[in-house]
Amino acid sequence: MSLAPQSTQSLLISTEVKDNAPLGLAPSIASQSLLFIDSTVGGAERFMTNPGVYLLDGQGDAIAQISQVLAGQKDVASVQIVSHGRSGGLLLGQTWLDATALQNRAGEIRLWQNALTADADILLFGCEVAAGSLGRSFVQVLADLSGADVAASDDLTGNQRLGGDWDLEVRTGAIGSVALFQSEQSDYEGVLNTVYHSLATEDFLQNWNSPTTIINSDGDWASVPSIVGYEGGGLVSALGVDPQTVLADGTTGANVIANRTTLPNPLVVPGGIIEFNGSFNQTIALKASDAATAPHLVLYMDATGQQNVRVSFVAKDIDNTGTSNAITPIAVQYRLGNTGDFINLPDGAITDITAQSTDDSFIRSARLTVLLPKEASNQAALQIRILTTNAVGVDEWVGIDDIKVTSTTIASNNKPLAQADLYKVAIGGSLTTSPSVTGLDFDSNLGNFVGQRETARYRTYDTSFTELSTFGNGVRVLVQRLGNLPRRDDWDVTAYPKTGSVLIPGVYNNTQSSASATAPGFDFSGSGRSGSNPTGNFTVNQLLYGADNRVASWDITFTDYRSGAETVAQSMSGRLRYNATADGNLPGVLSNDSDGEGSALTASLVTGPQSGTLVFNADGSFTYTPNAGFEGFDAFTYTASDSIANSTPTTVKLQVGSPSTVSITATDSTATEAPGNTGTYRINRTGNLSLPLEINLTIDSGSTASATDYSLSGGNLTQVGNTLKVTIPAGQSFVDLTLTTIDDIVAEGLESVRLKVEEGLYFTSSTSQTATVGINPEDFVVTNTNAAGEGSLVQAVSNANTITGTDTITFSGAIFTDATPDTITPANTLSASSDFNIIAPEGLIISGGTFRQVFNINSGRTATLQNLTIADGSSASGGGGISNSGTLTLRNVTVRNNLANGTSADGGGISNRTAASLTIENSTIENNTSGDDGGGISNSGTLTILNSTISGNTATSASSTTSGGGGLLNTLSGTATITNSTFSGNTALNGGAIRNDGVLTLVNNTITQNTASGAVGGLLNSFDTTTFVPIGRATLKNTIIAGNIDSTPTPLNIIDLVGGSNSFTDQGNNLLGAADTSNSPFSLTTLKGTTAAILDPKLDVLANNGGKTKTHAILAGSSAIDAGTATGAPGSDQRGATRNGPTDIGAFEFNSIVNALPTAIAFKMLWISRCSRHDRSC
Repeated sequence: MSLAPQSTQSLLISTEVKDNAPLGLAPSIASQSLLFIDSTVGGAERFMTNPGVYLLDGQGDAIAQISQVLAGQKDVASVQIVSHGRSGGLLLGQTWLDATALQNRAGEIRLWQNALTADADILLFGCEVAAGSLGRSFVQVLADLSGADVAASDDLTGNQRLGGDWDLEVRTGAIGSVALFQSEQSDYEGVLNTVYHSLATEDFLQNWNSPTTIINSDGDWASVPSIVGYEGGGLVSALGVDPQTVLADGTTGANVIANRTTLPNPLVVPGGIIEFNGSFNQTIALKASDAATAPHLVLYMDATGQQNVRVSFVAKDIDNTGTSNAITPIAVQYRLGNTGDFINLPDGAITDITAQSTDDSFIRSARLTVLLPKEASNQAALQIRILTTNAVGVDEWVGIDDIKVTSTTIASNNKPLAQADLYKVAIGGSLTTSPSVTGLDFDSNLGNFVGQRETARYRTYDTSFTELSTFGNGVRVLVQRLGNLPRRDDWDVTAYPKTGSVLIPGVYNNTQSSASATAPGFDFSGSGRSGSNPTGNFTVNQLLYGADNRVASWDITFTDYRSGAETVAQSMSGRLRYNATADGNLPGVLSNDSDGEGSALTASLVTGPQSGTLVFNADGSFTYTPNAGFEGFDAFTYTASDSIANSTPTTVKLQVGSPSTVSITATDSTATEAPGNTGTYRINRTGNLSLPLEINLTIDSGSTASATDYSLSGGNLTQVGNTLKVTIPAGQSFVDLTLTTIDDIVAEGLESVRLKVEEGLYFTSSTSQTATVGINPEDFVVTNTNAAGEGSLVQAVSNANTITGTDTITFSGAIFTDATPDTITPANTLSASSDFNIIAPEGLIISGGTFRQVFNINSGRTATLQNLTIADGSSASGGGGISNSGTLTLRNVTVRNNLANGTSADGGGISNRTAASLTIENSTIENNTSGDDGGGISNSGTLTILNSTISGNTATSASSTTSGGGGLLNTLSGTATITNSTFSGNTALNGGAIRNDGVLTLVNNTITQNTASGAVGGLLNSFDTTTFVPIGRATLKNTIIAGNIDSTPTPLNIIDLVGGSNSFTDQGNNLLGAADTSNSPFSLTTLKGTTAAILDPKLDVLANNGGKTKTHAILAGSSAIDAGTATGAPGSDQRGATRNGPTDIGAFEFNSIVNALPTAIAFKMLWISRCSRHDRSC
């Protein structure tokens, strides 16, 4: 760590020293002094406000760091070091500067002389550095090597209140220097004798097994930082004193006997502290005696920023023969700071390690774990003491092994979890609970306990199961292998009562003196491996609750089926203690609450009961007395606190007698969005009606309606979000809630609101806990482009199909009015099973996503589609964009890029089925493809096309000489009337524009630039090719069929028009480029060309010449100009331009201009109109 300066004054230097790191050295000045602070010193920042201060890196070689600094200095008058000390040494980083270090690094320390003045001083501020002969020798050797006068303390150094001072009593010469931090000495709160382990850095662990963390020589605690043993002489004056009552400080250090390899005879070896180092595992052991009446270990912990400090250890009863079984007690205590009495922890007491151990060998052991109270949190100086006293009988050694001190950070604290409880109370009675004695204990020869995972070695037995418990509430534990594999590593462990029963967590009944509910399973989990010395892991996962303070012993056996009938049994034994009370009362509310860090909890009342009196205590116990005559549920709420955070307020229910049962039904289960049509819920109760009853309800997750779709009223309702409360008045058995819909115009599906009766001061009906009211849709407004769901086109169509009558679907919202083109890809084909109209915003695309038909109009249904583009549909049965079996009108609709993808599928864009009616107005059918005939449209019903363009469509079939109809296939059953429309750029085998097998009427149309790969690029009336008997018949007036392409005109040698005998009815005034009319009479008003003299209609390319659709404009000099007849002709052309004067042939009127044409087009038309009608140079 690096400490920044804590003062605003100018500092000469304040830096951290690290091995092999560049140093920020002060300039060399005369008679300067340097101060080195060890990083283990609490509050080191207090010393950093002075010049020439260095903070030693606690993770490196601090002696080398001092040498590195001095190597760059001259004329240093004093070197001052502040750190923790002991007799004969000073702790520097992870290294002790002691006699051994001086011997090993003598050459390095002699080099310090190069930086020091002739009369330089070295001041060592640390506790007891110069104490005793060992300390004085150390001071002298350091003076000899460095050439400086050395001063050190022989007592505690630091805060006077803690018994310390800043005097350096032992000196090797005349000391002329003064401490650089005199002003800070009075503010320092600690003493510099013992290293406090920082729990914020890591947990504290000591198992005495590491060569670097054992006591290497008698009386030397230096290698076990943060632990010191004390004899406790004089603390106890009699035998059999309970160590829990011994609270005074014992400061005499124990002269520990190290590396004892054999068990001592307790009558020969005096008491105190011994380190055993033998085959039975190395450990530190305590034994009381006349001199050492209360020997103990003190653990020194720095819990700054930490909470939930927990200490655990294994206590071992060590004796030589197994017969010295005196009462051997242990106490665990703590204090804050370095002085004053210790505070006993009752949960940390073992009254007799001999009786409470779980191992039957001559070294018996038991694991103890205890959580320190919240006062121990965030303490810089926390001392934990493990103490024993004189036994009654032959004294024994008590081993203290596997010491662990753990904690959690305050910053990451999890708030406690309080569990809801239920207590039963007799009518007219009273209920008193008590605090729990303990949480569940699980200790064993494996060292397992609640919440901790351990790995241990199991002993091998030849018995399959041993039941040790004779208690009525005993627990029997079985271990079963998982599966039938020859070898398994996993084990399933369950436990259940031998006899009697225990309480289900959270449910208590004071009407019986002992628990009455069936015991829950006791859940272990883990893994183990077979073998002669198997090992494994186990975790206790569940708490049990008991009605009294019973302890059950148990044994579990692991059976490993390795091969065939051969088995190996492994066993572990242990003890289980229920969460119980000392006086037999039921546990209070905290007994099943928990904290993520395992903190001790306290309870605080939030709200009291309404129908009784309550005395509530911080330990979770309480006394409740119901009001006279009350029967039902009462309740109070409380929070559990770990001193940092509170749990969510939690309800405790008090069942007095037999409370009401509440149910809910829907007496009117259907509402609609139409005004005045509501739904009704009824909430019923049974039992005592004398008092009002508040009912808790929620809008269940099964509801599909949103909060904006409806409102609820009645029953004194209060509502916050999805949580509701209603009150049934006194004397009433039910209340009704009314659901009123809110019409929001958005297309919504059939929705529902499901109410659920939640827990409250009543029972809930198991069969009538929920009730549902449905909301039928009434709206058809699309508000989004989603594939389905509320506000979608799919939903609007579904609503239209559901609701009788003709419904109009419209679109609303900014998404449809901005400049961005919108596309909807429905989740399914939009089918009309009822009548509806769709009026869309201009440019909206409805897409089939290239794999789905877009629209399907059912037989007998009427639909109108307006302003849509229907694109990218696909169908194997025809009608990639639209399949119509009813009555369909398209207005200002574009049908493009659709596919009838079957080899016999007709109508790439639209399939108008038999008996269906289709009207197309001001629309475009373009770039569609069929697998068979009718690339744009296949018509088997009645078709009317007005002011529309059919272009760029393809019929791909080449299956017969009659296959075709790139733009339109009019089948045998089809009747088609086409007026003021254009067929252009369509392609097929035969009849590039139209193949007609039925009845066709053409008035003022332009059919040009279509292509047939077989025969007849324009219009083909089908016929018997042998007899010329006609099949299709067509009537023509004012129509251009010219400029089409026949890729292979032989043998018919005709490009634009072909039909059977008398298959054409000429109503005059047509323009035919190269036509076969020999079998049909045509009037003199019809202009006809031949293959030898093709008649050029003089048409411009297909373009936007105004109006809703593209057209071929007639060019000046065209013979179509003024060659038509007004009789039977529409009053305007395809664009909507008025036909003034003599009528032109075709869909385009030469001398007319469309209202509000784009400027460029209007200019072009005006320019053309000024040219001579017969001047081809224009």
